[in-house]
Amino acid sequence: MKFDDQITKIKPLLLFISNSNEMGYNMSLTPKASLSDGFLDLVLVPELTFSEKIKLGLSVLRNKIHSFKKAQHTLIRDLEMEMPDKIFLDIQIDGEYYNLKTNTIKVGILESGLTVITP
Repeated sequence: MKFDDQITKIKPLLLFISNSNEMGYNMSLTPKASLSDGFLDLVLVPELTFSEKIKLGLSVLRNKIHSFKKAQHTLIRDLEMEMPDKIFLDIQIDGEYYNLKTNTIKVGILESGLTVITP
């Protein structure tokens, strides 16, 4: 994984990238995320024991992921990820499942990428 000019080898239980503070159903892994700050919020959770997974789930349901110490939160502008031991990647984008025919992903911010016109 590469972001902020750093290359890191990881094998997380969960890698979550968001620009919003809600996933749906009033749950959030990034409750302090902002749509207008110019950053993506990256949450990395390492492999966990069963009891730690229960604690993580409760933290997410209460929107207190920041209290779960093993969840690492970072603000990023872009990210490149490669999984050399994979051919295809199973990912979720905006709540929809995708099986990508690649082992690399690039995610980033498009500055002023959306113009909204209101009456």
